[in-house]
Amino acid sequence: MNGPNKIAGVESYFQHFTDFDFEMRRISVYANLLFRNVGGETLENPEIMIQISPENAGKLSGKVLSPSLTQVFGVYTKTKNGAQRGWAFAREDWFSHGKKTGEYRIQSIEPIHLTPGSSCELRELQIDFEFPKLAGTIQIDAYILFGEVMYSVLNPICIHLYGTPQQ
Repeated sequence: MNGPNKIAGVESYFQHFTDFDFEMRRISVYANLLFRNVGGETLENPEIMIQISPENAGKLSGKVLSPSLTQVFGVYTKTKNGAQRGWAFAREDWFSHGKKTGEYRIQSIEPIHLTPGSSCELRELQIDFEFPKLAGTIQIDAYILFGEVMYSVLNPICIHLYGTPQQ
């Protein structure tokens, strides 16, 4: 329970750029997700939820491991004491679930204790889309979850397509 001086809060945002490849008919979004504890209490073990819409439109990849690979590859970096660092998908069926629902849940491989004022980031995400046949909007939202509390990213990524390029 939060006391008068212990207010929870998270500020998160995307750093991203978008590449339109007209020859390959592909849109690629490259992103980092940064989040910071702006509250007065330590927050532990965040889970990140990436929501892509329309569902089954995009494919998420990057420096996030499948849960079964975390022990095999030992992640991308290790701390000085040999502990694993990095991020993994929270579900074993992350790919099929993500394609079906547009939702990808990601968690840290090692425990994270986000003290007041400290920050963390999920680096080098890539989300690829084939050019849709019809005009529309692609949206990428992110949420940082601590237990049952969910904080929205401040700048969801929106790509508005008003027509398809001529071949």
